[in-house]
Amino acid sequence: MKAFGGILLAAIAGHASAQAISENDAYRYRLELNANAKLCGQMEKVFNGAFRQPWQRRKTKAAAIARVKGVARNEALEAQLLYSAYPSSAEFAAVKWLEGRSFYSGSSSPQAATLIAELDIDNDGARDVVVKTQFMRSAASAAGSDQLWVLRRKSTDPSKPLDMNRVFGKAKEDGVRQISNVTLRYSDQDRPAELSSERMAASLIRPFVAGGKTYLAVYVPWAVDDPKQRREWMWVMVYRGGGGSLGAGKWEPARVDKLCRFRMTPQQKGG
Repeated sequence: MKAFGGILLAAIAGHASAQAISENDAYRYRLELNANAKLCGQMEKVFNGAFRQPWQRRKTKAAAIARVKGVARNEALEAQLLYSAYPSSAEFAAVKWLEGRSFYSGSSSPQAATLIAELDIDNDGARDVVVKTQFMRSAASAAGSDQLWVLRRKSTDPSKPLDMNRVFGKAKEDGVRQISNVTLRYSDQDRPAELSSERMAASLIRPFVAGGKTYLAVYVPWAVDDPKQRREWMWVMVYRGGGGSLGAGKWEPARVDKLCRFRMTPQQKGG
């Protein structure tokens, strides 16, 4: 009877640990792929420390990101940016985002929230204008995903709202590059065993700086609405270029070196 009770309790505990994703989830990050021991060791400490509860927002202070001059505060739009600002550490705070606006010319929709930063995203020695126009807005599945654009500095004025029709329309001509779940791909060597798709279903993409170089932290969930199969990973990669327009809405793959992969395992519900 005691043995049966132990099995039942273990089953209940196992089921509880695999519940659908929640804002209160606390994780352990276990390193599975390690192609840069120093960097992966550094980020393992960051993720298991500051990022232990990556989706917790109830204690988050508003107005975390400075705004472009002339941009009025809008709490509804501001809320969309929280996953791009929190949690944070010295590595992520090194990217100085500004809250700006973007729009689609001819659309009746109001201007949208946008993040803008100048940084050397591809580590080629020249600073780029990096813009994030779509966002992961919730830990729940199908609640948006990040989309980063790498724009030429000479053709971009961060102080003015960004016309996304022009970005799409002139993408090939202007050398615009996209980093998103459209352009990020797996290789046969780094794809997790559970997955078969070539395309990375990246929800959150956050640049950070370590040792004077820029990297990307990329969150990839899989089957988070299926408690029996739920898997989550945090990747660390370096962006080498690519992700350019091929015309007609097609994009080339982004060239990245995947340096670290952490399996995220929910441990317990946070307070």
